[in-house]
Amino acid sequence: MSWINAGKIDARVDLIGDHRTFGAGALEMRIDPQGERDAFRRAVVSDGIRPLAEQIVGGDYSTLAQRLPKDRERLPTIVLNPSQDFLVEPRHRSLLSYWRANSTPDAPMRRSALDPIALRDVMGYLLLLHADETGLDFEFRVYGTEIAQIAGRDWTGWTVGAMSLKTRSQLGDFYRAVYVACALSRQPIFTEHDSPPWLSAKSWRRLIVPLIDDAGAPSWFLVANQPYEIRPLGNEAHALRERILG
Repeated sequence: MSWINAGKIDARVDLIGDHRTFGAGALEMRIDPQGERDAFRRAVVSDGIRPLAEQIVGGDYSTLAQRLPKDRERLPTIVLNPSQDFLVEPRHRSLLSYWRANSTPDAPMRRSALDPIALRDVMGYLLLLHADETGLDFEFRVYGTEIAQIAGRDWTGWTVGAMSLKTRSQLGDFYRAVYVACALSRQPIFTEHDSPPWLSAKSWRRLIVPLIDDAGAPSWFLVANQPYEIRPLGNEAHALRERILG
């Protein structure tokens, strides 16, 4: 583990693939019994994730719309290979510029080339994920502390599928299909989706970029996750969050 002083940010950085969290500030988080995490992980079902991802790459969101609850106010936004002009969040623009500068026309940026110093402005809002053996679920290896503050816990070591089951999320298939689509296309993907009512962020805007491993496979993903429209939570929302995150 390497300690880097980036201006006013002391950051713990995952440079070798171990579970680490980096970001600005200190944060006390719940420590999950490994048994609970593993139980949720075993319960994840991946049927239909790859076909859904293939449709997303092709610009077809009809199946995704069918798999989401009908009472949602709006569907998630998905933009494949967004331009700098499209991105309005400075952290997204920084990550995209960095990724493009370290990628080639033939291959995305290598995981081993990742330099956290270059991303110090994005530090507390970064997620780093690694595909599991199926390529259909993704483990959080890094979970930015600013995101953890808003999410209510640090999800390092959990997979996206297990986290979705734990939080009773209706967007679990969407989350995983987008990462698979990112791997298939080998291109960045921007998404925006609404938060559940028990989180203070009204929505999340993500820029996901693929990273290749030493074998050239796009098995790693770096994400700048931007919370949007932070709102105060009432007593009922706080109580619901405690019950869900427990």
